[in-house]
Amino acid sequence: MTIQEAIGIATAHHQAGRVAEAEGIYRQILAVAPQHAEALHYLGLLECQRGQSEIGIGLIGQSIAMDPQNAAAHSNLGNILRDLGHLDEAVASFRRAIALQPGFAAAHNNLANALSSLERMDEAIAEYRQAIACAPANAEARCNLGSALSRRGNTAEAIASLCAAIQLNPSYFAAFNNLGLALAREDRPEEAIAAFQNAIRIAPDRAEPYNNMGNVLSGLCRLNEASAAFEHAIRLRPDFCEPMVNLGGALTFQGRPHDAIACYKKGLLLRPDSAAIHSALIFTMHYLPDLQAGELQRELRLWNQLHAVPFTPARLCQGNEPSPERKLRIGYVSPDLREHVVGRTLLPVFEAHDRNQFEIVCYSGTTLADSITERFRRGSALWRDTALFSDDQLADQIHTDRIDILVDLSLHTGHNRLQVFARKPAPVQISWLGYPGAADLDAIDFHITDPFLDPAHHAPNGSACKPLRMPDCWCCYGASSDFPAPGELPAERGRGVTFGSFNNAAKLNPRVIAVWAQILRDTADSRLLLLSRSGPSAAALDGFRQLGIAPERIEFLRYYPASSGTKGTHAADSHLHRYHEIDIALDPFPYNGMTTTCDALWMGVPVVALVGESPVSRASLSLLSNVGLPELAAKSEYGYIGTAVGLARDLPRLAAIRASLRDRMKGSPLLDYGGFARAFEAHCRNAWRAWCATQIPPPSP
Repeated sequence: MTIQEAIGIATAHHQAGRVAEAEGIYRQILAVAPQHAEALHYLGLLECQRGQSEIGIGLIGQSIAMDPQNAAAHSNLGNILRDLGHLDEAVASFRRAIALQPGFAAAHNNLANALSSLERMDEAIAEYRQAIACAPANAEARCNLGSALSRRGNTAEAIASLCAAIQLNPSYFAAFNNLGLALAREDRPEEAIAAFQNAIRIAPDRAEPYNNMGNVLSGLCRLNEASAAFEHAIRLRPDFCEPMVNLGGALTFQGRPHDAIACYKKGLLLRPDSAAIHSALIFTMHYLPDLQAGELQRELRLWNQLHAVPFTPARLCQGNEPSPERKLRIGYVSPDLREHVVGRTLLPVFEAHDRNQFEIVCYSGTTLADSITERFRRGSALWRDTALFSDDQLADQIHTDRIDILVDLSLHTGHNRLQVFARKPAPVQISWLGYPGAADLDAIDFHITDPFLDPAHHAPNGSACKPLRMPDCWCCYGASSDFPAPGELPAERGRGVTFGSFNNAAKLNPRVIAVWAQILRDTADSRLLLLSRSGPSAAALDGFRQLGIAPERIEFLRYYPASSGTKGTHAADSHLHRYHEIDIALDPFPYNGMTTTCDALWMGVPVVALVGESPVSRASLSLLSNVGLPELAAKSEYGYIGTAVGLARDLPRLAAIRASLRDRMKGSPLLDYGGFARAFEAHCRNAWRAWCATQIPPPSP
């Protein structure tokens, strides 16, 4: 037998998985011909496949030394280096393979994979296209191109490429899974679900399509189906963290925060380094009615210690000019500069900024740009799309842009960039608007609050962020002139008083149900309107039933996401019309409404609230005080019940409030955008002056 014949037999064993037989022949060949390039190459691959990467790389290196023109060896070495995370070295190996064999489709595809891992997406897309040009029937390259195009936002072209891959290989699991992701990004949810179901048909033991399908079902507010999909993914892959976390989100919106927190804690056991999971746990803790004093603060400090302190530089050298009165650059960081409560709340203040004193820069992480996004873009001195930026890249960009005051608009909500703030890319950093409260990072200097959320006499809570108290309210309300008028009092139609709460179901806890049930018992012929993402809540109805409230007195209305609404109609307009059916709004606790409270007041509906100790449980107190109705914010559950029942029994007062609330709102600080902007800017200027005072002037020459 010749050596070449032996190589043929060995590679046949190797490809068939008969590793021991293949290795024996490779070693026999090398015993006879120690410098045989092919045997060294294939034995090196074999060693890498069984985990002996260092030995394998050494053998392939010897093979290349013997035969430097072997493009396949360079490409295979690149694959191994990529799998080990040595991406730059892998790119170099793939480029050498292509230089030796320009039509080497697999090398182009593998190079693109490495470039994609390096987030060099434009280069990756070009290489995938080159791989397809070399081998038009290469389904893998078409699938990878589709995935890359989808990540870049070119979803229509991505879908075409993925469909072409499926035509070439109708049993291509990855192509169907990636097609589902692309269709979901294109807002074609039913087609996305069908694609994931095809992926499941091909590989029923794979967890990924169940998880992805669950995300789409969550977006459709089909939360029970979404939870079932996530649970199936977890059963298939108990070590798969993502569906565990996604299940936590679905459970939160089903009003099951304790169960959600249990999911997040299991997720942290799998991924203890995950700042995002830890943030989700912290945010969900705000919904707990039985949260113990100091428990949230301890979790916030733990997040800071685990996920922020390691990134905070020991010596900060921003290089910003410490001139107290110069024009300042304010940078806003948010994934929600769009049709979202954060975007709608910030926009009027953003547009009222004094551009002579402040230059406004936006770092937008949104992937769903809309008309509100465009208004932010037009009003920015500099606009940066940052969804694909790593934390290091974004921090470096902010530093390069010489931002003086950096404002976090997320706190611990989803897709936050708190680890960018941990890197302290700007001299002064402020948190605001994600929800009432503080992110509590050592690297964030201040948080925006007001005298109602955070009274000066409150005992210090140990937060690292100092309060900047606005004179009236910590935010404004983004009202629109095309919103519907309040309308007449529904109770005057002779069908009893209608209570309502359009807050999300996560806030509907047993204490809230007990108080609302007592209000319904004390008001004959009354009913309660609620919103639901997934139809009537069996748990809520059962809770009311056990407290003597018949199910027919509770009506669940469909939840409309912000992006929904009939064509040509403002989404908020469709939602606000529902307040024409409500006489009195009931605010949940301990997490009050914010925009929901403002919506109700704008539509002439008084809101009864319960005041707690934490900022999220004092939000409605702030809003009601700013429209001259502080008496509707009760200090106890007994007072809450009495306030709601008293209003329900005084229809003339209800009618008078309804007739006056729109004007009260218009004349309140909540709609004084210019006044708010000046107060906010004054805080920014004072914070900047304080920073300048800490800077040591350079020594005289």
